[in-house]
Amino acid sequence: MSSPFGRALDSVDRVAMVSAIYPTLLDWADRCRNREVDNVIAASAEGYAFPKNLDLDQPLSGLAGETHAELVRRAVASRMGQLEFDDAVRALHTRHQA
Repeated sequence: MSSPFGRALDSVDRVAMVSAIYPTLLDWADRCRNREVDNVIAASAEGYAFPKNLDLDQPLSGLAGETHAELVRRAVASRMGQLEFDDAVRALHTRHQA
């Protein structure tokens, strides 16, 4: 049982998950299936901005930096290439773990 104010103890490798589904997200975005893209991003990418090291990942606007889900949305919108996307997701994950 988890507290509504805490994080569940289960962990998911979200970096591997979004990397695997990214080509499908791009395909769906090209077919204007935006609702499905948003639903998959919400279910697979981390939307919580913490924990993070604010010395390494300072917020450019607001109180927190870019979340994993925001990065995936930005990548789909800009049609970022797979290798560039994988590098960006790993870098964000590293900044959040440091």
